Amino acid sequence: MLVTQILKDVYMPKEEVFSIMDNLWNAEKLYGRDAVIKSVLGCFHDENENLVVMEVVDETYKSFSSVDLFGYATALTGSYDYKETVKKHILGNKYFSNFNIGVTATIGGSGAISNVIRGYTDPGQTILLPEYMWEPYKVFAKSNGLNYESYVLFDGDKFSLDDLARKVIKIAKKQRKTVLLINDPCHNPTGYSLSFEEWEQIMKILEEAAKFGDVVLLNDVAYLDYDFRGHSEARRHFKLFSNLPENILTVIAFSISKSLTCYGLRVGAAVAISSSREVIDDFNRVSAVLCRSTWSTVPKGGMDLFVKLHEDGNLSARLMAERDNIIGILKKRSAVFMEEAEKIGLHHLPFSGGFFLTIPLDTETARNVIQDLKSKNVFVLPIDGGLRIALCSVQTIKLRLLAQHLHDSISRFKVN
Repeated sequence: MLVTQILKDVYMPKEEVFSIMDNLWNAEKLYGRDAVIKSVLGCFHDENENLVVMEVVDETYKSFSSVDLFGYATALTGSYDYKETVKKHILGNKYFSNFNIGVTATIGGSGAISNVIRGYTDPGQTILLPEYMWEPYKVFAKSNGLNYESYVLFDGDKFSLDDLARKVIKIAKKQRKTVLLINDPCHNPTGYSLSFEEWEQIMKILEEAAKFGDVVLLNDVAYLDYDFRGHSEARRHFKLFSNLPENILTVIAFSISKSLTCYGLRVGAAVAISSSREVIDDFNRVSAVLCRSTWSTVPKGGMDLFVKLHEDGNLSARLMAERDNIIGILKKRSAVFMEEAEKIGLHHLPFSGGFFLTIPLDTETARNVIQDLKSKNVFVLPIDGGLRIALCSVQTIKLRLLAQHLHDSISRFKVN
């Protein structure tokens, strides 16, 4: 074989989201949209089941000249204006004075995650991933010659701090380096958001781990702007990333895919925070190498779009209003689904907000349920440990029916 052994051995799920979508589209052609429930893609669809691109985003992007859209970026790791605007959007207008911050423009949030994993691990090491996760995390790990261990997410309806502590310290002692990924707020796929108090405990765990070696915390915030608790509360835990030991680096992986409903534009950022200027200098240098050796530069038009929408007061107000409307619909959809689930006894994992929630199931039951639902033109995404329900893409009117279909199929196949 000509390919490397590492890539040859990477497992890509056969029943992944895009193959399920092929079946879904065929069902729509045969039976019509009204007869199909599509709870698969992580993109927001309106009540007419059309993909939503916010009007202010669409209008602003189309107002750019060809040069603005298609010219090269002004810097390898992103334009100065873009990086400054990302800082403000994530951390607020007044950065904490004891932060050393580095920002790199990336190809979506995936690019930020990829850069951190490539830049801060050595082949054969183990990284920590959540028990329920966005499946590509595993691909990022395996394609870089890494192992991964999963930490338990829940202890009842709260985050499992005890399990995280055990596994973080175990890896820290063994490797002298710990890379931990936390997807928060609005965790994909459960919709759980850590409380500020839970984040306080997590940071204490990482400070303890730092006594044994370097620690890298990767906070994937793809759904940051859809936290039902609001803008400020979604960002409150970032203040805990200051005043840490110099061998703890935190990196926030941000994406405009969800924030601006620009799923295919592929623009994001890695925001690194450290008590050490040297650590951030290393981050900036390594990021430039990784960007150049992977995608070169991020689309200029996407970066300029983000800047204009956030720096122009009128456009920013429109953006927030349109996003608030989406959040309102997501709140309604989640309330309808959870009300029906409670009524019929359909169990789901703790949910706080965002695009998804999860029905926990063993692998065999999930496989049988998926096939049974397909026969009824109901499509959901299987994940390790259950089924991901995409509230973002299902009409509100169909959510009670979806809950009932799930309950009936699970009751048929699940062995108590």
